[in-house]
Amino acid sequence: MAAEEDPLIQALPPATDYLTYLTLLEYQLTPARLPILHKLLQDEVLTTNIGWDLVQLLLPMLPQSLDCLHDIARLGNPREVILRVSDALMQLQPEDEDDDSDDGAAKADEASQDATDGASKNAALPRHILQFNTLVSMLSVLHSRIQTKSPSRFLATSLQAVLEAYTLMPTNETTYAMLEFFRDVSPSKRPAPPPRVPSESSVLRLSEKSAPDPEAEVQSPSPASDDESVLVQKFLQFGLIEVLKSYLLSFTGPSDPGMSWAIRLQEKLQPGLRLAKQETPSDAFANHKELKERDMIIAKITALSRDFGLNDQKLLEIALQSPKDQPLPLDFEEPPKKADEIPLERHGSLLLLAARAATAELFSSGQVSPIAIFPDLARIFQNFVGGYNSPDEVAFGQPQVLLDSLLTLTVFSMQKPSETTPHEKDFIDFVLTLTACTARQNYSSVRRIPGTIIRTHPSQVTQFKVIRTVLEDDRFQSLQLEKTYVYFRNRFLEPLKSLCHAFEADLAQNGGDGKIEAAVGESLSQVGMARSVGLISYMLEQVEDAVGETFVDESDMPEPSADDIARVDMIRKETSP
Repeated sequence: MAAEEDPLIQALPPATDYLTYLTLLEYQLTPARLPILHKLLQDEVLTTNIGWDLVQLLLPMLPQSLDCLHDIARLGNPREVILRVSDALMQLQPEDEDDDSDDGAAKADEASQDATDGASKNAALPRHILQFNTLVSMLSVLHSRIQTKSPSRFLATSLQAVLEAYTLMPTNETTYAMLEFFRDVSPSKRPAPPPRVPSESSVLRLSEKSAPDPEAEVQSPSPASDDESVLVQKFLQFGLIEVLKSYLLSFTGPSDPGMSWAIRLQEKLQPGLRLAKQETPSDAFANHKELKERDMIIAKITALSRDFGLNDQKLLEIALQSPKDQPLPLDFEEPPKKADEIPLERHGSLLLLAARAATAELFSSGQVSPIAIFPDLARIFQNFVGGYNSPDEVAFGQPQVLLDSLLTLTVFSMQKPSETTPHEKDFIDFVLTLTACTARQNYSSVRRIPGTIIRTHPSQVTQFKVIRTVLEDDRFQSLQLEKTYVYFRNRFLEPLKSLCHAFEADLAQNGGDGKIEAAVGESLSQVGMARSVGLISYMLEQVEDAVGETFVDESDMPEPSADDIARVDMIRKETSP
């Protein structure tokens, strides 16, 4: 069939009205007809009238529909299209790539068979990632076209949508797309740097000329006031912090190293901690592409945060605020009219502080002043992980990225000696909270941080008080080795030994009833005893031998002398809480 005979061309307005033509497209548009639609959408009048209603229709046909969606962003009515793009983002959900049960998925699969080289590159991405990146790239174009006295009003709508979608899919590709969007809509944007990694190449950039805003409020190319520029910048600060938080929180796997800032800082500042002939966390981030890319993304975020006017002092002020004094979360339903009405989230602000400290020390990127341990860092610990009942509440109840960030700031601040001696209670409280954060960390050098802090206090009595609290306070039972061993022995070793003995006692050759042999057969019973019960019994013997070398049996401990008792009494009096 000749192109001129195609229904999409024959029914073009004024042959039909725009509503009828949209209905026709809904039923007649296929991936094979997308090149025809792409040519038709070069008509600015047509695209202005129907483009806004094609977003949801074209989205499932990606990557083949990419040109058409970009046509809509360039030539459609930006004020209407931006609402449809935001709606599409709000509805976007991560998909199972093997699930092609819906019509849109079937169309996308058909389209991928005829993809061009450029589209094939994008087709390698999961469908929802490609859809997200496409919609975000459309927003960049749409915001650049809208000529309004209140750009913050449109940005608030877009920001709510992109953040809601991003939190469901915080991958490297979507993060690069978000950072590019922030850079594009910034009042003082810089030219985009060239892509350095494959994930960054997934960012969609549009260079074709766009149509002017048909509803421009004024003729000036930049009608926004200075107050609006400040408001837009504050929205971008807010969005960037939310992206950083969601990105870092996505590293939740049990074996995921996260960013490992604290241990990497220790290895940089104390090279003697690095083990020879063994890959260290610093080596892993230098040699593994996925981890190296994380560093690059964090570097981009920290650089953008400075471009957006976020200074360390402001972030510190937010982290120092008590949780009960924090402002209410941003309400997108009633967008603020003043920059001061946009609160920056406190956890994200803390993570950004830690990211800046880590990148400054690890990569000599920017200058960051260490936070004074007393009173500032101690107060930050209290604000974020204080009020716990046991160290395990902190170790297992808080995200690892939060603990790593707190410990990163601690390692960074330890390079600057404290100029004042803290109040004894403040010192003890901080060390105990720090101990709770380090108790379950993987690396022994990180777990030893509280001990290093203890030794910095000039008073030995205060040092003893901290140690005594850890040894005697019920909250720290899980850290008291003797109590831990007793629990381990009574609740694990002994019951497991009894179970193994019960299996062995059941064997007929040992005088038992032989119930297991009767149930599974003599051959299987012998194999099971050798491979499971015998192996477990051997392992238990090894564990008991190792523990026996560490813990002295109470019967082997000598009776304390009168002098020993007197010295202990004196220390107890001096270190009484």
